[in-house]
Amino acid sequence: MQRKMSTKERLMSSFLELLEDRSLQDISVADIYTNAGVSKRSFYNHFSDKFDLMGYAYRILVEQQWYKDGRRCTLVEFFNRCWSFD
Repeated sequence: MQRKMSTKERLMSSFLELLEDRSLQDISVADIYTNAGVSKRSFYNHFSDKFDLMGYAYRILVEQQWYKDGRRCTLVEFFNRCWSFD
C-alpha cells in the first residue's frame, strides 16, 4: 500500500512538475498551490515563498541521492549519481 503524500511533499512535487515546462520566473506561488490541489494558506503554512520551497526541494533531492539504497554513499558515488552523463 502506497503512503499518502504530505502537503509539503505535494507542494514540492507540484513545483518540480511545473519546472519541467517553465522557468522559475514564470512560476507563481499560486501556480504551485493550485497545481498541488492545496490552498494558499497551506502553502504559506509550509513555505515563505517559492524560493523557500526551492531550497527545501534541493535539500530533499540531494539527501535522496546521498542516502540511496538505505546507506550513505561515498562522495565519489554521490557525484556520479548527481552528474552522470550517460
